[in-house]
Amino acid sequence: MLRSLVGSEMCIRDRVEVMLYAELCGNNQGLNKLLAPAGMAAGPSVTPIAIEKETPVSCLLNAHQQPGMVALNAAVDTAMDKAASGGMATVGVYNTRSSSGMLAYYGNKIGTAGLIGIIAAVSPESTAVSKGARKTLGTNPILSLIHI
Repeated sequence: MLRSLVGSEMCIRDRVEVMLYAELCGNNQGLNKLLAPAGMAAGPSVTPIAIEKETPVSCLLNAHQQPGMVALNAAVDTAMDKAASGGMATVGVYNTRSSSGMLAYYGNKIGTAGLIGIIAAVSPESTAVSKGARKTLGTNPILSLIHI
């Protein structure tokens, strides 16, 4: 099924790893995403992720409508590479097509490498602050970690 969503073997692997991690944690960002595969597809005008601005310790990536899981994996990998050589890094990514999945997956990836990480994400309004209120918050807005 994932192969039909367009993408290289690496893009497929990225999505499978995120969904399996979420599933093993009992999170709703897991395999249930396969029930609506169009929500994980790349955009109709998708092109490869591109670096728009870069310094030795920072980078801005344009995802060009790549799936969120693929884009955030690219951003995290870029940040980890830059932090390894520069001592710290900040990376931004925008123009994604879909959900990035469970942020803890990416935090675990950063923490396992012995790094400290902060990840912030934007998502559509899907949650109300109180019962009966208008939906104003997205899910997964921020993750911070210090791996001990």
